[in-house]
Amino acid sequence: KPDGRMVVIFHFPLSENLAPVQFLEWAFLDSMKDPDFGFPTVAQVKEQLIQAGFHLLPSEHTLSNRSILIQAEK
Repeated sequence: KPDGRMVVIFHFPLSENLAPVQFLEWAFLDSMKDPDFGFPTVAQVKEQLIQAGFHLLPSEHTLSNRSILIQAEK
C-alpha cells in the first residue's frame, strides 16, 4: 500500500544458519520438513524489504527482551 509502514519485531539470529536460542526446537522441527529452513538475519530482512520497494527508516532498535525492531515505509 502506498505510504504504508512495515514494522518487523523478531529475535533475529546473530549470523546466517543459526537459530535464536528460544526457537531451537521450532528450527529443528521445521528443518525436518524443509532442509533449507532458516531464520533470516537482520541484514537479510533489510535487503528483502528494499527489494520489495520499501525505504528503511533509521530506527532499528533492540528492545528490552532482546528482540530487534526494524521499520520501513513505501
